[in-house]
Amino acid sequence: MGRWLGSVFEAARLAKGIFALIVAVWCVLPVMVEWVLHPSDVIRMVHYLEGEAIPLDFSGQELWAGEFFASVAFAMLGLLLLVALTVLYRRTQFSVVLYPVALLLVGVVGNGLWGYGFHFFDLAGTIVGLFPTAATVILQGLIERQSQDFVFGPGVRPQFEGEAFGPGVGPWNS
Repeated sequence: MGRWLGSVFEAARLAKGIFALIVAVWCVLPVMVEWVLHPSDVIRMVHYLEGEAIPLDFSGQELWAGEFFASVAFAMLGLLLLVALTVLYRRTQFSVVLYPVALLLVGVVGNGLWGYGFHFFDLAGTIVGLFPTAATVILQGLIERQSQDFVFGPGVRPQFEGEAFGPGVGPWNS
């Protein structure tokens, strides 16, 4: 656990901007999953951004357009994540498993902030909120594997050779 945590901190240190981009994509991916499942939310957002009244129901053509937009946005975000992870592995030159960080950040922190913001904990809502988190983690795992194969070669995973994370070692001590 300490060596893995050290590798995550070292990857974040070596590729600051790219790591921040990956975290931003993780935060947006659950929204994209929700938009693909509920294309009417995309249409509501467009009406809201254009300053128009938000209708209660939508035509089939509007729903199809919302679904198409959400699917294209989701695919583009996946492509952005693939490119960002490829650049991260090229800069760090070692393999680091990031999907647990995505799970903690999006699943635990995201659901926690949602509950804190509404001052209400709902177990059913938390479980429903974990579906986009699961989709994010699965996508991260698949893309992580593909980008590592692209950078290091199939089946090759160079490991972090630095110090494990522990007392006296960490981002605040460097």
